[in-house]
Amino acid sequence: MRRALSVTMLLALLAIPCWAQENKNCSPAGTWYGGSDTTAKYMAFISPLEGNRFSIIWDGAYDTAGLGFPVSTKIYGEFRQEKYKEFRYAGTALGMTNTSADFPPKGNPALMGVHYRVRMDGCDTMVVVHDFFGGWWWDSHKTPFVDQADFVAAPTPIVETYKRLSIHCPACTQ
Repeated sequence: MRRALSVTMLLALLAIPCWAQENKNCSPAGTWYGGSDTTAKYMAFISPLEGNRFSIIWDGAYDTAGLGFPVSTKIYGEFRQEKYKEFRYAGTALGMTNTSADFPPKGNPALMGVHYRVRMDGCDTMVVVHDFFGGWWWDSHKTPFVDQADFVAAPTPIVETYKRLSIHCPACTQ
């Protein structure tokens, strides 16, 4: 009995690195929902690209008119594997906003961009930390993230937590 218990404990201890490794191998690809407790909520869709790169689309659940931009696009970006402290990925994303809802618009848009880092907390929770959030006026002819931003869109860091959309639906069978 004692030997069986010892063998079981040994097998359990040997399995621990496998469980940890499984979490390291979780892909961020998929559909996510979440955001910040202090700012906005989003749906995020992440697609794998070649190598260790991913494409992301954020779609916010808010009206940007109160921010002075009645029109805005979704936020599109890419990130790649880039180890930094506890983060596994880093990337940039860009959206376009405009002060005019007319067509054609009365003014030119602003490009709003974020630099962010991503870490996976298990396979079903993703933490995104934005360490830069700036904007470039279209007329400035600057290249986002290469040239200095024309304005700071929001103070950083902004911490967002996302949950993976489940493909299982126990509630659907009731």
